[in-house]
Amino acid sequence: MVDDSAQDVAVLAPGLELPQPEQDDYELWMENVDTWLFFCQVQTQWRTSMAGLIGLDYGAIIAVATLHEVEDRRQLLTELQWIESAILSELAEQAERGKHHSKSTGKRTV
Repeated sequence: MVDDSAQDVAVLAPGLELPQPEQDDYELWMENVDTWLFFCQVQTQWRTSMAGLIGLDYGAIIAVATLHEVEDRRQLLTELQWIESAILSELAEQAERGKHHSKSTGKRTV
């Protein structure tokens, strides 16, 4: 079961507001467990700008992978990029929804 408390979400990706789940239990395929656990170790290693998250800091990820003696770093990076892409896509969708919401209410967001 995944705990989606506000604190956990803030660590996963600052500013990311996950949609409310329709179910309490989620499956993680066995072939994805190692990548997910590694992501949990490096989930704070994001490059940011004034606009927010840009992407994962690959230099930091490779350093952590080296420390943990990950054999296939290329495959790990590919799999982490899938997670990264999903998070960045969700952030973009939330930003777009926020723009539409502020236009419809007439409120400015800063």
